[in-house]
Amino acid sequence: MLRQWCAEQPDPASTARYLDGIHPLGYCPETQVVADACASVLLSDKARFITGHIMHVSGGAELGYRKL
Repeated sequence: MLRQWCAEQPDPASTARYLDGIHPLGYCPETQVVADACASVLLSDKARFITGHIMHVSGGAELGYRKL
C-alpha cells in the first residue's frame, strides 16, 4: 500500500528516495521481509516452544526514523 501511495504522489521518485532515506537501514522494506522473518524463524523446529510473541520486523523504525 505504501508503494502504491508513493506512485500516486506528484514526484514518485523523490518520495521513494525520502522513504528510503528515513529508514534506519537505508531502504523502505517490501512485504517480503515479513514473510522472510516468518519463514526463517517461526517455521523452524527451533521455534517449537514459541506460543505467542510480537516480532518487530521494522528495520529499527521503533528506534525512530532518521531525520533528513
